[in-house]
Amino acid sequence: MFVSCGHKKEKIPQSNIILNKKEMTEVLVDVYIAEAALVATMQDGNTAKAYTNLYYNYIFKKHNITRSTYLSNLHYYSFRLKEMKEIYTDVMIKLISMQVKKKRVAVDEN
Repeated sequence: MFVSCGHKKEKIPQSNIILNKKEMTEVLVDVYIAEAALVATMQDGNTAKAYTNLYYNYIFKKHNITRSTYLSNLHYYSFRLKEMKEIYTDVMIKLISMQVKKKRVAVDEN
């Protein structure tokens, strides 16, 4: 008898939607913006928790997903490192582009 070594197959809940790379990128861009806002507004634990729930609920509603779908997609892509790397590269490009546009607007206003 042969014993199989190697990677375990991960189970993806069938009830959850798997977002394509573009959709996942858009969700993560919003998540990172929310996380940056949370760091900037963390004055006490209660305020941070209230804002965290508010921001994430907004993100889930905006992208028409649930918290479970978001977490399942993080899990799904964590087993697909090449795709996850592409997603994170796209997230960084979008965030940097947004930052550059914001700086241009600030310079133009002065």
